[in-house]
Amino acid sequence: MADCLTAARRINAVPKSKFSSATSLLLVILLFLFFWPILIPVAIGQHLLIERKKLQCAKTTRCQACDGLLGNGSIERADRFWSEHMKSFQQEFPGARLRVVRTIHAICACEQKYSYDEKHNCFVMVAASN
Repeated sequence: MADCLTAARRINAVPKSKFSSATSLLLVILLFLFFWPILIPVAIGQHLLIERKKLQCAKTTRCQACDGLLGNGSIERADRFWSEHMKSFQQEFPGARLRVVRTIHAICACEQKYSYDEKHNCFVMVAASN
């Protein structure tokens, strides 16, 4: 009977790890603090690069509705539209914490809305103008 108990204890025994959970947490925090000064500038640089590519694409893209160039003004109109959209959303649903994906990146002077396809570096019409 004693042999069965010791065998069961060996089977059910959880092997102890080298590191305790506190040590692992400390290691993760230290790694995060070490790489933080590297990650932030890289993220900012990536964002600026994407914005520059989007502006360059807007300068050469023609509107499918009016055949005019989108240009920098279309990006600025979309930024104003999106900030107003988010303000009205926050007023309508105060305290709501949702993940929102921006879908409008350019608005032509004729009010045609476009979304930016980063993979193909082009603007895609979102919806027909009213």
